[in-house]
Amino acid sequence: MVFGQKLMCFTPEDRLEKQPALSTSGQHIIVTDARLDNRIELAEALGISHQQAREMPDSAFILRAYEKWGIDCPEHLLGDSVFAVFDRREQRVLLTRSPLGKRSLYYHHGPSVFAFASAPKALFALPWIPREIDPKGLADYLVMAPPEPGRSLYLQVSRLKAGHSLILRRGSIESRQYWQPDMKGEIRFSRDSEYVDAFNSLIERAVSNNLRSSSQVGVMMSGGFDSTAVAAVASDQLQRGGKRLPAFTEVPGRGFHGAVIKGRYADETPLVRAMAAMYPNLDLKLISTDGGFYLDDVDRFFDAAEGPFPAASNRVWMEAIIRQASAEKTNVLLTGTAGNNTISWAGRGLLGQLIRRWRWKAALGEVRAIARRRGARCALRTVAGSVSSLLPDWAWIPLRMVRMGDAAPHRPWVRYTAARPEFIRAQQVETRARQRGASLLPRVGTDTRALRYDAFLSFDIISDIERGFETLYRVQLRDPTADLNLVEFCLSLPEEQYSRGGTSRRLIRTAMADRLPREILDNPLRGLQAADWFDRLAGARERLRDDLTRFEGNELVRNALDLSRLRALLKEMGAGGGDAESIARDYRSIFERGMMTGRFLLWFESGGRPFPASTRSAAG
Repeated sequence: MVFGQKLMCFTPEDRLEKQPALSTSGQHIIVTDARLDNRIELAEALGISHQQAREMPDSAFILRAYEKWGIDCPEHLLGDSVFAVFDRREQRVLLTRSPLGKRSLYYHHGPSVFAFASAPKALFALPWIPREIDPKGLADYLVMAPPEPGRSLYLQVSRLKAGHSLILRRGSIESRQYWQPDMKGEIRFSRDSEYVDAFNSLIERAVSNNLRSSSQVGVMMSGGFDSTAVAAVASDQLQRGGKRLPAFTEVPGRGFHGAVIKGRYADETPLVRAMAAMYPNLDLKLISTDGGFYLDDVDRFFDAAEGPFPAASNRVWMEAIIRQASAEKTNVLLTGTAGNNTISWAGRGLLGQLIRRWRWKAALGEVRAIARRRGARCALRTVAGSVSSLLPDWAWIPLRMVRMGDAAPHRPWVRYTAARPEFIRAQQVETRARQRGASLLPRVGTDTRALRYDAFLSFDIISDIERGFETLYRVQLRDPTADLNLVEFCLSLPEEQYSRGGTSRRLIRTAMADRLPREILDNPLRGLQAADWFDRLAGARERLRDDLTRFEGNELVRNALDLSRLRALLKEMGAGGGDAESIARDYRSIFERGMMTGRFLLWFESGGRPFPASTRSAAG
């Protein structure tokens, strides 16, 4: 049995860590990457004094929890963590990953060996583990299929599922799910104000937990509800201690006048300036990435994250913000990544639920309210979407075919992926999805609780990206909107708390009514990240043409990607024409994602060696 750990310090208690750590009894050994958010409650439950707690790292808390509760200890821990405990007396190993999967744990289980690590490269250092792409994992990634539990992009390397533990004994391995949200129960209060009070209490605690840091804390802030709500709460809490909050915001390149998708806006500047005016201790930092391109120095990113960046254009501004934060020694950045499914859920299932329950009068009232507030066309779209959510697939698919002009309604992924259809069929993506009760059809049903929980299960890719940036820049991204107690609360609320009287995102609008500026509260549009993405793409045509030539020389890339489709899109790029929505689908969803995946596969096939220098430049 061999344990090892490389430490990065982000909390004051991290400086007390010395791992692998041994329990006082000498019977238990632990390695962990953890930030516990309920140290006070744990100390009380474990009989630890206030003075002792201040001198204990998180690993010591987990060891004490294991000594008290054994393999059930993960149920008592709150925060982000992965850890492994070797129990000498029981001759077993417990491996655990926290419920919402902000940290990853990979493992290899062979006939006579078991190995685990927080990153695949540590496993590939072992001579008996092959460094090979799993074609099924790659196919699932390319069509954005619901994640297959445990599967990674690599052969013979599995990923521990969020909210699960593995228990290893000689000759056996057992998987246990120790957390999942209550998909049936519902929180019911007598007054709306009680929901708001409960929400505010939970978000205050969630932000406070995430402010625990040994360095300055900043926020990655857009003009939307989620990151500004986090910034508002954090600003208030830091103000009490006389501290400031750096807020980093991406803005389009100078002189940008490109097309923007309907219902979106390109420049966050007016909204974040309104936030800065409202919070005197919020230091606004507008980050422009003129000249940067999403494939610049991308091999360095692959080496750290060991995976492609799905929303390719966003890599430019995300990395620019994180690099700037690192330079300013802001080593923790708050985000609102999960907020769309928690604190600012739009309540999209309300009308469908009312219709399904035969509450026709209430449904008609909602339609009229939407028409008054957002216009008749919005009301009609809402009705159409809600009715279609009630239809079985056999009835919904023909309607989709007519509405979308979809020539392949049973293969919806054809519209938004660069994958070769033959490759997808060979890896049985649709069959495997059906076998686990998943669907590739992009539908929004009335069971929005399940829909939102499924979104959390797909966060594995985000955790790899964040681990990569943490490795490169020693900056940790933290998301208070993914706090476990807050998530459980938000998933348990009735849909009418999120949408009523024609008002969507109702809960956060009410809770933040006096904490966000009117410019944000009243804004009907959504921000468009990397709004100048197409200008950058068009300016890199020669580089992209060179990349495609290299793709054609690699068997794995040729088999996985539809290179003729990518070449056709590159050829059409300068022709103009097309609306903003179709351009975004063709070039962000298909072309950019395809080029990013192809570059990753070339990097991987080369053993992690970078591309020739002529195709790379410093990131903007």
